[in-house]
Amino acid sequence: MAARYLTALLALAGTAISQTPQGFSPSVSQYLPVTYDTSANPSFFANGGVFDKRAVQTIPEVYVPDLASLTGQTFIVLMVDPDAPSPQNNSLGQILHWLQPGVKVPIASKKVRGPNNSTTYIMLDTTLANAIAPYRGPAPPSQDPHRYIFMLFLQPKPTFTLPAGFERFEGGNDRRQFNADAFVKAAGLDAPIAGNYFLAGASTQGDGGQATQGFDMPSSNNSTSGSNTSEVGAESTRTPTSNGNDTSPTFPTPTPSQTHNGAIRLKHSVSGLIVVFAVACFLI
Repeated sequence: MAARYLTALLALAGTAISQTPQGFSPSVSQYLPVTYDTSANPSFFANGGVFDKRAVQTIPEVYVPDLASLTGQTFIVLMVDPDAPSPQNNSLGQILHWLQPGVKVPIASKKVRGPNNSTTYIMLDTTLANAIAPYRGPAPPSQDPHRYIFMLFLQPKPTFTLPAGFERFEGGNDRRQFNADAFVKAAGLDAPIAGNYFLAGASTQGDGGQATQGFDMPSSNNSTSGSNTSEVGAESTRTPTSNGNDTSPTFPTPTPSQTHNGAIRLKHSVSGLIVVFAVACFLI
């Protein structure tokens, strides 16, 4: 199964840009549709889209393409912020914002059309199991924006428990210095099958529709999962065993409107956060 799965993803990766930030690991090339718009026909935020932090305080809806290969699968949703307390000093990152196992495609679910009517997406049910770390909305203390990264994994067994060394994250009371790479390895997960991220800072504005460019990974000084410190303030691979997850999920190549369209750079000055527009187009 793993060989077929990796082959399918590698074939798609050749024509897709990374959906996780440059330099972040684990990386993934397949687009994960995520939205904070709960309307009947929601708008999905662009990869690297900029948000007002007030717009991202409720649990988002997570979608996958409406494909037979994804029906019957069980997933894990992981969301982290590697930039706490600021992109220049990420000594508290990664912050664990959401760890939700037991996610599935329900029998009857909300279906919507993606950008340009290119793909039909179906909403995942993230309420079937208790969250290991319940969703916590961003509250970045820095003016410079933080990156909030979503990853979707196949869950290898019907139930999921935290691996050794990660017990302190149970319940979400302790969220600092999580390590996504170490977590994936310790939990015996394959690489993420899809991902996405947005940016938000103390004074950023936006609805996620405009994407960013040139926000590079800061020099890493993240601690491993074994560190036992807590955050200041609100923000301040193996083959899975079979439980029906033995088909090879494949994701369509994302369109430019789902990735780095209308790219912008974010800068901060004494007068506040300045948004400087730099037009870019990424053709896949």
